[in-house]
Amino acid sequence: MRCPTHWQHAIGRIIESPGTVMVAGEGDVGKTAFCLFLANAGAQAGLKVAVVDADVGQSHIGPPAAIGMGIMEKPFPELSAVPAEALYFIGSHSPAGHFSRMGVGVAKMVARARGKKLSLIVVDSCGLVKGKFAWRLARGMMEMVGPDRMVLLTRTVNLESLTQLCHEQEDLTCHQLKSAPGIRRKSTARRRKLREQAWANYLRGAAQLNLTMDSLALEGIAPGEERANWSGQIVGLHDGQGECLGLGLVSSLDWPASRLELLTPVEERQKVKRVIFGMQRMKIHAHSPR
Repeated sequence: MRCPTHWQHAIGRIIESPGTVMVAGEGDVGKTAFCLFLANAGAQAGLKVAVVDADVGQSHIGPPAAIGMGIMEKPFPELSAVPAEALYFIGSHSPAGHFSRMGVGVAKMVARARGKKLSLIVVDSCGLVKGKFAWRLARGMMEMVGPDRMVLLTRTVNLESLTQLCHEQEDLTCHQLKSAPGIRRKSTARRRKLREQAWANYLRGAAQLNLTMDSLALEGIAPGEERANWSGQIVGLHDGQGECLGLGLVSSLDWPASRLELLTPVEERQKVKRVIFGMQRMKIHAHSPR
């Protein structure tokens, strides 16, 4: 799609005075497309650019169920082509019930980008904009991140509550824009299919990783907990400093043998010190052991 003229005008103003930009709006209004246009414009202008992908259900940078941060030193055809520089594990395909982790995760990814002295940091948020939970999530993110600009994209939903939040923040410039014409709404089935494809892309080339649970810190699970089926449980693998090395899916869990078998692209078995169990499962397919 081409960048709409009214988007081009806003992007031009942002590029003149870059900083941290949060992009919010209902689903299917073109948030990811706007972020791509903005980030590419920044890269073309010679700016150092980072994109923080906080849409954990429809992730483009990194796998679903995680917040991803990528650095763009050149324009990219799509955000899914941007390599993930860092990940923050959420463990769910929805921000609901995970507002604190979402806020902390976005803030950490933005802080990492700021630490690299990047000129333009674009935050692609989720499509949750209605209700008190959406208000809490937006307020928490704004307080933790401290953006310089807020872009509100809308098609039909009244974003008055988010607009009011913007007005409450000092030194925050708010851009209220209409969505791009021609963007089609995605059905629930279509979103599920895209999420499955994102997982398939992330796990391409993955292998089975066998871990000894005695040597790991386990979170999100009780010792000895039994479930009917562990297969496909989403987990986040972390090192001793708490950095997310990557995500994986449980293949099997054997408490008596203290054995945890995962399907993951993470290869550094010795670096894995903590495994956080998420809230959801995905289908897995057979892969060779590592």
